[in-house]
Amino acid sequence: MTAAVPGRPGIQPPSQSPPGWTFPLTRRLRRALQRVPVWSWRLLMSAVGPGEVRRFNADPITGVCYHHDIDFVGDGIPAHRLDVMAPLGRDKDAAALPVYVYFHGGGWTSGDKAALTKYCASQAAGGMVVVNVNYRKAPRFHMGHLLDDANRSLAWIRQNISGFGGDAGRIVLGGDSAGGQLAALLTAATLRPELAHHYALEAAVSPADLKGLVQHCSVVDFSVFEKGS
Repeated sequence: MTAAVPGRPGIQPPSQSPPGWTFPLTRRLRRALQRVPVWSWRLLMSAVGPGEVRRFNADPITGVCYHHDIDFVGDGIPAHRLDVMAPLGRDKDAAALPVYVYFHGGGWTSGDKAALTKYCASQAAGGMVVVNVNYRKAPRFHMGHLLDDANRSLAWIRQNISGFGGDAGRIVLGGDSAGGQLAALLTAATLRPELAHHYALEAAVSPADLKGLVQHCSVVDFSVFEKGS
């Protein structure tokens, strides 16, 4: 699903979302999932080991220049690393390309950018500069930390992405699952000063720099958990 930033052309979301949890089976499933402890989800996600990551990235995309594990904060923490991918063979005088910033999923508690390397490379091959971002995770860190990491990645992009052929004035945020929620929250905090203030965040880029939001099976409507019984 894609959505345009308000005030800019693009695909518009439906005027009203369909009601959530309206069927008995769905309500029972919701109640069952609420009883599952967080540690069990972490155990499940840990099963996606290096072998599975290699399988996700089989037959790597060619025609793309890869820059892995750039420390975007400068503190040496593995969670503060990002990858930059850009098309190979571009003329140095060519116009700067739009920038697609991607945040991986994992239920806010697990996951890694490495699993999305092939997807991000495929987008770069289509004619953009892609930034694949890691961030700190729960339960050790709370949402404010995750959002701060995402915002710091944008600060790094604003300062450095031109060196990779990207245009810091044309940024699209995206992510899957929890990463999509993080991208949506960062977009909202950039557009709404009161939300940024709530998270003690100073937006790293201006609203005019954000051109869109891409959501893959993202968690964005928490109100459904309050419906039904």
